[in-house]
Amino acid sequence: MPSGAYRFDDGTVEEFQCAPGPAGWRYVGTTSDGGRMDVAVNLRWRPARVELVASGWLLRGGISGPDVVWLRAAVADLAGAVERRTAATGFFGRSPGLLVATARSLRLVTGGSVRVRLIEVSEPVLATRTVDLDWTLLEVIRHDAEGEAALPVEHYRVIEVATGLATDLHLCGDVVLAGPGLELHALHSPPTEQPTQEETRP
Repeated sequence: MPSGAYRFDDGTVEEFQCAPGPAGWRYVGTTSDGGRMDVAVNLRWRPARVELVASGWLLRGGISGPDVVWLRAAVADLAGAVERRTAATGFFGRSPGLLVATARSLRLVTGGSVRVRLIEVSEPVLATRTVDLDWTLLEVIRHDAEGEAALPVEHYRVIEVATGLATDLHLCGDVVLAGPGLELHALHSPPTEQPTQEETRP
């Protein structure tokens, strides 16, 4: 079960643990500024349940058929929450748990590209907007690990369609090695390796 910590550009640290299970995969994290996140995905890596808390705000959501459904409210006024729904694949934000879930749900082969619609969650107030992103899996390189079998590191490029802004994401199994505005600060156990699409083909 991988666990460790990520550091963001603003100095915030997110301590996490994640693990696969019979119904999918789960990521739990807490941040040094008091935030927390609990992301559970199904076997297709779509978000069955997402709960984020930051700066006195709460967001809860998940999939419902082809749609993503969510509500956002001040923690002190949950009765004022309004449910929203839109056709999308999942959630997108700075938490590595959301990045891993999105990348895995796309099931790209090396050189493959796809456009996906996501609900972007911006911190610190968990504001949401719909974004279209182009994801490309540029390459997969196997890196030797001391005393372990070589692990595949996937290099993704993510481009926001509306602005053309491009970012890079390096992923190993269910751990983000480096991503937009973040780096892996500590890893206490190895990633859970995920088979590549080439490896799963007959």
